[in-house]
Amino acid sequence: MKNRWQRGFTLLELMIVVVVIAILAAIAIPSYQNYITRVTRTKATRALMDLAGREERYYYSNNRYAATLSSIGYNSPYVESSTDSRYYAVGIASASSTDYTLQAVPQATQATKDTQCGTLTLNRAGVKGSTNSDARCWSGQ
Repeated sequence: MKNRWQRGFTLLELMIVVVVIAILAAIAIPSYQNYITRVTRTKATRALMDLAGREERYYYSNNRYAATLSSIGYNSPYVESSTDSRYYAVGIASASSTDYTLQAVPQATQATKDTQCGTLTLNRAGVKGSTNSDARCWSGQ
């Protein structure tokens, strides 16, 4: 005699699982993309702080600020790793014997996704700025 109740999933049960997974993905993917945007922005701010320290060390040795990254030991643009250059181009925007301004310009997808901050800047006085003057840009939010 054949068993009337066969084991397995019905089409309705499979469709419910697919819908639940789609809902979770619709929530998780944008959150992950926002996280990546914030992480790369934090790397750029860290790079600017590092370059500011190097500028100050250069000043104490040469009594002027460096106008090029190669003067302080970096090839242009400054990046922490080979993948960071696709998010930000970090460099010296201007430098004189008494002042400097560093900037991190968003590249490619970072430029389109990080509309909150845009280009990040840091000057000799420690003034941190961004294209939209949003204070959260330097706080990792």
